Amino acid sequence: MRRYKLIFILSILMVFSTITVFAENGDNILISMNGEKVSAREVPVLLDGQALESEVPSLIYIDRTLVHLRFVESYGAEVSWEQSTKTATVTLEDTTVKLSIDSPFAYLNGEVIVLDNNSIPRLITFPKDEDNAWTMIPFAFVSQILGYDVGYDEVNRVPYINTKQDIEDPDELDSLATITNIYIDKGSTDKQKIVIKSDGKIQYTSQVLPGTNKLVIDIKNAKLNVNSQGDKPRSISVNDDNFTKLDYSQYSYGPDVVRVVITMTDRLEYDIVPSTDEKTNVVSFVNKIDGFNIVNIDDQDLILIEGNDKIEYNVMRLKNPERIVIDIMDASLSYGTYHEFPFDLGFIKGVRVSQFLADNNYSSLDRIVRVVLDIKDGVLDPLVKIDNVDNDLIIYPEKNLWEDISYEINGKDRFLTINNEKLTQYVIQSYPEIKTLEIIIPSDLTELEEGHVYVKDGLIEEIEVIKDNMNTLIQVKYNKSIIFEILSKEIDTNIALLINRNLDVKPSERIIVIDPGHGGDDPGAISVTGRYEKDLNFSVANKVFQGLIEKGYNVLMTRDTDTNIGLYERARIANENFADLFISIHGNSFPDNRAVSGLEVYYMRADKSQIKIEDQYPFAKSIHDEIIKSTGALSRGIKTNPYVVIRETKMSAVLIESGFLSNPQEESLLYSDEYQNYLAEGIIKGIESYFEIY
Repeated sequence: MRRYKLIFILSILMVFSTITVFAENGDNILISMNGEKVSAREVPVLLDGQALESEVPSLIYIDRTLVHLRFVESYGAEVSWEQSTKTATVTLEDTTVKLSIDSPFAYLNGEVIVLDNNSIPRLITFPKDEDNAWTMIPFAFVSQILGYDVGYDEVNRVPYINTKQDIEDPDELDSLATITNIYIDKGSTDKQKIVIKSDGKIQYTSQVLPGTNKLVIDIKNAKLNVNSQGDKPRSISVNDDNFTKLDYSQYSYGPDVVRVVITMTDRLEYDIVPSTDEKTNVVSFVNKIDGFNIVNIDDQDLILIEGNDKIEYNVMRLKNPERIVIDIMDASLSYGTYHEFPFDLGFIKGVRVSQFLADNNYSSLDRIVRVVLDIKDGVLDPLVKIDNVDNDLIIYPEKNLWEDISYEINGKDRFLTINNEKLTQYVIQSYPEIKTLEIIIPSDLTELEEGHVYVKDGLIEEIEVIKDNMNTLIQVKYNKSIIFEILSKEIDTNIALLINRNLDVKPSERIIVIDPGHGGDDPGAISVTGRYEKDLNFSVANKVFQGLIEKGYNVLMTRDTDTNIGLYERARIANENFADLFISIHGNSFPDNRAVSGLEVYYMRADKSQIKIEDQYPFAKSIHDEIIKSTGALSRGIKTNPYVVIRETKMSAVLIESGFLSNPQEESLLYSDEYQNYLAEGIIKGIESYFEIY
C-alpha cells in the first residue's frame, strides 16, 4: 500500500509540472536564490476561494508556486524548524512531512520522496531586505500530500487550495445534525454576530421575510439541543445597532427543521459564513463593498471605495515588495472573491482586492475585505491619506515631505530639520493647550509645498505644512508634554530643533496599558498540567496593575475579564488613550522539547516606513534586565518581531514571554503566587528604570 501511495504522490508532482502560469498576473521581482539573482512572480494564493495575504509573498518560480514555510499553518498544519539541519517538519493529523533546505529528498512518514529541482525548498532573499532570508517550500507538493485539492484558477490566474471536502454520499448529506449552541459574540470590532454550532454539517436556507426586518434561517435535517436543554424555543433580547432580538426553536419534525429568526433594526446586508468543517455558521451584518473607481475631486485623482455603511478599517505596511494594506472590517465583496485593478495613481501602480480569510492578527469571526495598494519600485516611505465620507472611503497618495523635512531619533532626543534653500527669518510659537509647535516662514523664502507626514512615535503625531498668501506654517503636533531647543541661527537656511519629552512628569500623568494575552475562547497555550496561558497572563497582569496603581500611575488593562479582545483592538485602546507605555504579557510553549525554558522580551525595530520610528530597544532592555534580576530566570534574549500589538501601538511597547508552560519545572513556578509576584515586581521596576531616563 505504501508503494502505491508514493507512486500517486510522484504522479501529482508530474501533473503540476505541466501547469501553465500567466505573466500578466502579479509583478516580476528579482530574488536571490543560492547566491544568484533570478526572476519570480509574486502571486496571491486562494484558500477556499479567499485570497491569503502574507508578509512574505508567495512566488511562482519557473512553473512552481513557492510559499513561506508558515503558510501551511493557515489551514491547520503544525510547523517546527530545526536550525542545525535547516529542516522543517510539517504535521497534520497522522501525516508528517520533512523537508530540508536545498535537499531534493523529502520524507513522508519516514519514507523518502525525490523532488524535482524546481520543487526543492530554498532560502530566498528579497531585494529590499537582503539581510533576511526566508524559507520557501513547494506549495502544491506539501498541500497535496496533506490531503487537499490543489490547482490553478484560470479565471483569476492564481493557484488555489481547497480544504473543504465535498460529501458525495447522499445518505451522509441527509444525516441528522444536532444544534449544540447558538450564541452572540464579537470579533475585532463592536459589531455583534450570531454563532450557530452543530455536531454535523449545517445545511440551511435564508431569507428576509417580505415586508419585515426579520431574517429567517432554516437549518434542514437538524434537531435543537442547545446546551443540552432540549428543543424548547428561546428568545434573546439584544442591544445592538444591527439587530434587537434572536429567537430559535425546533420549527418542525419530519422534516426536522431548526428555525433561527433575527429581528434586524433595518433591512440590512448580511453574510452567513461556514467554518472549514461546515459545523459552525457565523451570521454577520456586513458592509457590502461594491465599487472601486478612480475619481477626480478638486483636480486630484483619488481612489474611491463604495460601501453601504460607514467603513471601518485598519492600515498596515508590508514589505518585499512594498505595499500598503487596508483591511475593511465587517465587510464583504458584492461580487467575486478576488479582483485586480490596473490603477496608475502617483506611486500606486495597482490595486488588489480580496475577501480575506482572517489570520492570527484577527478573530476567526471577522469578515474582512483586504485592499492592497501595490507601490512602484524605488518609492520609499509611501504615504496615503484616507478619508471617510458618508459610506465611502477616499484614498490618495500624498506628497512625500521627507524630501524637505528631516526627523531623526537618537535615544530620547528627536531632531527636526526644515531643509530650506534660502536664508530666511522664522518665528517659532508654542501652543501647549492644543499640543502644537508652529514654525512660521515667509512663503517667498521657502519652496515647501503643502502636505503632511505621520510620525506617530509616541511623542510626535504628525507634521503638517500649511500655506497662505503670506506665510508657510509648519505645525508639529504632539501628544505628550515637550521641551524644545532651537539649534539653528536666527537667520539660516536650515531650521533645526531638538525636541524631548518633558520628563518632569508626575506618575499620575503617566499612562500605562497592560495587556493580558489571549482570553475568552482563545486560551493561548495549554500547560503540561492542562492549565491555560490566558489565566497566567491575567494573573500576572493584574499584579502589575495593582502595583502600578499603588505607586500612583494611571493604568489601563486591555481586558479585565476573561474575554477575547482582538489584537488590533488592544493596540487601539493604547493609541486612543495616548499611553506612554504598552506591556503585553504572555506565556511560551514548545511541546516538542519540554526541556526548553527561559524568558524572552520582544520589541519592534525602528523603521520610518512603519508606524514606529522610535527605537524601542531601550524599553525592552529595561524590562528584560529587571525581570531577570527579580526572578533569576534564564534569559533567552531581547528579540524583535512585528507582533500586531507591538507593531500597531504608537508608544514604546514590549511583549513578554514569561516562561515555557511546556516545561514542567517552569510551569510549576509560573503558576505559583510567589513567582508571579517576582515577575510583576520586575516589570514594575523595568518601567520605573525606563522613566528615569526617558
